[in-house]
Amino acid sequence: MRVARVGLLMSIAGVALLATTERATAQDSLPPPDSAVTEGSTIVPLPVLFYQPETGTGFGALVTYFFRPGSPPAGTVPASELTGSAIYTTRKQILTALSSRLYLSGGALRLAGSLTFTKFPTKL
Repeated sequence: MRVARVGLLMSIAGVALLATTERATAQDSLPPPDSAVTEGSTIVPLPVLFYQPETGTGFGALVTYFFRPGSPPAGTVPASELTGSAIYTTRKQILTALSSRLYLSGGALRLAGSLTFTKFPTKL
């Protein structure tokens, strides 16, 4: 029963994290005209390092790929993005996520999705 509760709490935390990330990046999805994303694409890698009593030390990476599908005029359509993350903790826990936000048909169609996998063993 405790494992089920921990799994449920991790699922809720993951959804909250993705929702927070979605809100935070929604304002940044249209970069300024002098940005490298206005033409072509760009990759932004970020290291992840943290400590929590429940997980111990966690480390990994988050990579976001910004691009513009098709050839819309610069600045008229927000940049599409694919984001992947992988985290491993010293307590042998694994947290991975893949999310996307794609703007197609000149921005008329928006597709968003996410996929997560967690392996979060705990002591009973």
